[in-house]
Amino acid sequence: MRRADSVAFEPPLPAWITRWVVAALLVIVALTATAQPWLPPPVAHFSADMTPEQVKETISKIVPDLADAQKTEIERAEIVRDWLHEFLPIADGSCDLWHLGADHNNDGLGKLLFMCEMRLGGYYCGGQAEIARKVYELLGFETFTFNFGFDGTRATHVTTFVKLEIKGESIWTLQDAYFNFTLRDQAGNYLGFRQLLAYLATNNLSPVVIDEKVGARTPVLHTEPDRVPRLNRRYGLESECVREWDGFEEFTIKWDFALFQTTYFDLSQELNARIGNDNPLYLFVLPIGYKGQDEIQELEKEIHAAQKSLLRILGIVPAQLSIPINHPPKVFGPI
Repeated sequence: MRRADSVAFEPPLPAWITRWVVAALLVIVALTATAQPWLPPPVAHFSADMTPEQVKETISKIVPDLADAQKTEIERAEIVRDWLHEFLPIADGSCDLWHLGADHNNDGLGKLLFMCEMRLGGYYCGGQAEIARKVYELLGFETFTFNFGFDGTRATHVTTFVKLEIKGESIWTLQDAYFNFTLRDQAGNYLGFRQLLAYLATNNLSPVVIDEKVGARTPVLHTEPDRVPRLNRRYGLESECVREWDGFEEFTIKWDFALFQTTYFDLSQELNARIGNDNPLYLFVLPIGYKGQDEIQELEKEIHAAQKSLLRILGIVPAQLSIPINHPPKVFGPI
């Protein structure tokens, strides 16, 4: 007699299928446990209609160390540089905010920070240096941007100088948010712009120390498939994809001053051809433009004096600084 609650017999799965399913599940679990968690969508703290005071308050909220009364002016300047390096994205031409219609020279700071924060695009060194100048100025620092190098070539850079009171003396310090570095002397003290020019004027750069933030990472945006991985393979950039959306990929990347020579691979060729030395610090005596303090006019005289002295020591006539250089075809350029 058949029982009413009997269940039809189901033969067991073959052992090999069971083992395969278990193995696949273990692999999935392992990959899930070790995979780098992706960043959530960006959240807006800034907006285009913010007043300067609102922008200042917002920066203080999201960079809490700035509100610490125990921090010195020097420490605050460094905190700002570190934050900007990790906040402002680098971008290739397809998502460079300048080419997308944003104007870092004339747009309000709230709008610029909003677009960068929401990853609507990013900037090369010029845009980042100008945003840094505006942030430092808003926070009460005297500051200017300095564009230098061989004009009309890729062997140029734009950076930000900030005036700090150090041991009773006002010093123009380099606060480069793009590569996150500054300059110091052998004793670890800040090296002012005027002191750098004095060393350049005598062709003695041995006392100059490039002080980089170890372990800092900056965001990079791009739309070209495999662009950052290719650069990573070529230059060892230690990149890591953290977010994808709307055709964009966002990476974090170790982006430091040493890459100024390797990724800007015209740089060594330009310097060697014109000056006979590929140390990028020589570019500081080749001014292209400035934006900021009135004191720049006095600094410009000192820059040209240092340039004249350096060229005399090197036996170079000024015309050599503008000789055409034939570059090999590029497979792909820097970010």
